[in-house]
Amino acid sequence: MKSSESSLCAAARPAVAVARWPWALAWRRLPLVLALVLLLPSATGSVSADWVRDPGFNPDGVGANGGVLAMIRQADDRLLIAGNFSTYNGSPQVRIARLNADGSLDASFDAGSGVNGTVNVIALQPDGRILLGGAFSQVDGTSRQRIARLNANGSLDSGFDPGANGFSAQVRAIAVQADGRLLVGGDFSAYNSVPVGRITRLNGNGSLDASFDAGTGAGASVHAVSVQADGRILIGGAFTSINDTARYRIARLHANGSLDSSFDPGSGLGGTVQAIALQADGRILVGGQFTTPHNRITRLNGNGSLDSTFVPGTAANGIVRIVAIQPDGRVLIGGDFSQVAGQWHRGVARLNADGSRDPSFTFGGSGAGPAGAVYGMAAQTSGRIAIAGVFSSFSGGQAGNVARLVSDGVFADRFQPEQ
Repeated sequence: MKSSESSLCAAARPAVAVARWPWALAWRRLPLVLALVLLLPSATGSVSADWVRDPGFNPDGVGANGGVLAMIRQADDRLLIAGNFSTYNGSPQVRIARLNADGSLDASFDAGSGVNGTVNVIALQPDGRILLGGAFSQVDGTSRQRIARLNANGSLDSGFDPGANGFSAQVRAIAVQADGRLLVGGDFSAYNSVPVGRITRLNGNGSLDASFDAGTGAGASVHAVSVQADGRILIGGAFTSINDTARYRIARLHANGSLDSSFDPGSGLGGTVQAIALQADGRILVGGQFTTPHNRITRLNGNGSLDSTFVPGTAANGIVRIVAIQPDGRVLIGGDFSQVAGQWHRGVARLNADGSRDPSFTFGGSGAGPAGAVYGMAAQTSGRIAIAGVFSSFSGGQAGNVARLVSDGVFADRFQPEQ
């Protein structure tokens, strides 16, 4: 799975001045005074920390009619979404669409007949072109086996040609290197009939990069790929070996694809890794389906060892599919869970830098929040957080698999998602 905003914004509300009322007038106006007291914060300036669905995001639309499995924000705050849907706000948009910053459909983005199979991942190039990976075989009626590139307006980019056969099975992760080459992970065993064990690298034109050699590759599917600043490559998934060497669901490769033996996770993770996020200090946050060493979210040191300072307690009670790091070190997670550390947090939660649950990030009581799984998050420049997934409602209101969160304490925190 699969990036920069400033730190916490805050706005203080003014204290309330209390005047002396003549008694007769005071009694007549007591109901109004009590109402104001209930509505306004206390003199200390404190406000509720609950987060709510932003009513200004796509307020008149029904959203997507199927699951949204990927979301990414463009520099102009527009949002690309992809997945299994065929319409957005009632308009035909087959598995790929672009939204304006307010959640309305961007009619300037036209992918023609769209994509004929599930899209799992979206990646953006610096030039604005858009990479798609998934289980599809055609884009706008043209053969594209599990990977394709679109121009910024949604049209198919003919300059990216994955060949007649492309990938032999679905693509689950794409990471764009600084030099424009593309790291791709998934379920595949071949690219255009050349053996590649679930992790490979393509040149910017879609051809196979022969300088990348991972040997026999990963022993099972790769779900997450992330590139370190030094060019080394972290991969996570369902595998238990890399090039026939034991690596349990997470590994690091050198830039040429060979296994980096200096990164040793030991017994690794006890289940599939779905997400990897890199901290600025080199530590690595990992989310997924595992229950050891922690429940579905953990942190490793730069050498692969478990970071003992990250203590999430009972953590999440369901799959963590996405992990995002705020500039202040707090961590947003999204997925299929309904509780974190024994408290109600459906689909989205925030942890402190030490892994403990952040009680200031809530949707309210039991039943609140997205009624399903969250697969994507994107921070807009307003500080609000767009989410996408498989949820038809949010806190009882229609959502259409997309929504935006805002703190009812005036402004939302800003965070930096891993792409």
